[in-house]
Amino acid sequence: MIVKASGGSSVARPQLYQTVPAATITQAEQQDRFLQQGELSDLAVYLSSGVKRLEIAATLANNSEVIVSRAANRIFVGGSPMSYVERVAEPQLVGAGVSAEQARKWAQPALLNLGGVPSAVR
Repeated sequence: MIVKASGGSSVARPQLYQTVPAATITQAEQQDRFLQQGELSDLAVYLSSGVKRLEIAATLANNSEVIVSRAANRIFVGGSPMSYVERVAEPQLVGAGVSAEQARKWAQPALLNLGGVPSAVR
């Protein structure tokens, strides 16, 4: 007696990455042969360079914050990334017959002289 239990969904088979060494071994297996001398030497070079690749990955991981901050400084030339965030619009004197340029000119001296009321508006 065969018991088959199924939830109705198909079996998930993740996609595996086909690296050069894995492809070389798979190809030799499919052809039912041993690896040739050149293939073996290429495989040995790849495996011996694994330590160097791990060192490179560790160096990148350890310096990731510095790398990202320097890249951000190159992308956002002339300032920090926060300087590119949109600023809140300055309040305008609507209906007072004052242009935005005039309001900016009056803003600093007016605050010092009369507590925020421009002399031309008084």
